[in-house]
Amino acid sequence: MANTVLGVGTGVFLIVLLWILALIFGIILLRASGPIKLGVIPVFLVALIVTLALVFFPRTSATSPPFKEAQ
Repeated sequence: MANTVLGVGTGVFLIVLLWILALIFGIILLRASGPIKLGVIPVFLVALIVTLALVFFPRTSATSPPFKEAQ
């Protein structure tokens, strides 16, 4: 856990950034006219799928390996 800020890792910041961008893009699409409004659905589905992938398939294990003393 060398790359932490305020006790959270890089993945949390990626998920927050992803959802902020999805919300901004979703608001922009909702203000559009015509069938382009339906583009909001794939935006949030992609954000959900990426979030689930980051949560359920982490890059490293959540537990650190046990400490072994050098002899």
